[in-house]
Amino acid sequence: MAPRKRSRGAALSSSTAPPAELHALENAGHTAQWGKLAELWREGKHCDVEIVVAGEVFKVHKAVLAASSACLEAQFDSRMRDSHGRVEMHELEPRAFRSILGYIYDGRCEFTEDTLAELMHAANRLEVMALVEAAAEFLKSRLSPDNCLATLAVAESIARPAVRGLVSACECFVAAHFEQLADSAGFPELGVERLAATL
Repeated sequence: MAPRKRSRGAALSSSTAPPAELHALENAGHTAQWGKLAELWREGKHCDVEIVVAGEVFKVHKAVLAASSACLEAQFDSRMRDSHGRVEMHELEPRAFRSILGYIYDGRCEFTEDTLAELMHAANRLEVMALVEAAAEFLKSRLSPDNCLATLAVAESIARPAVRGLVSACECFVAAHFEQLADSAGFPELGVERLAATL
């Protein structure tokens, strides 16, 4: 029987983990001037576009998002002519998009290890690469036998320069903990080619 594939948004922690601990990623390049923009955003002032994600409407500033996301800049350029200030985004979850907006406006977003994969995929889709890089660094610092294979799968599915260091760290971890990981549920998902490349 073929091994089951892990979904893109699969949790990176084991199923027997204690209640989810809240973590935060900070944008080191965020400056004090962003504080006023974040205040305006939270108050819904001077927002000039609405982004609809799975039916939920987010009021935002087009220039702020265009400056932070190449994907959204392209969406605004191509769709705004006939959309009356509203853009629908598909293949995103409101929770992840809300976290990305927090990162863009406040320079900080909160997540749990169970929601980090979903957040990384959403940030990758929107091309908010600073957030992808920050998440990859967080994951590198938290590698364990319980999450290494799932982390490797997430990093490989993103396949961007921002996660190369994470892929390398996972490969080194697999090589160093091979016997322990060989008994794990995710081990068959590695496949022969991946296993040969890692070892």
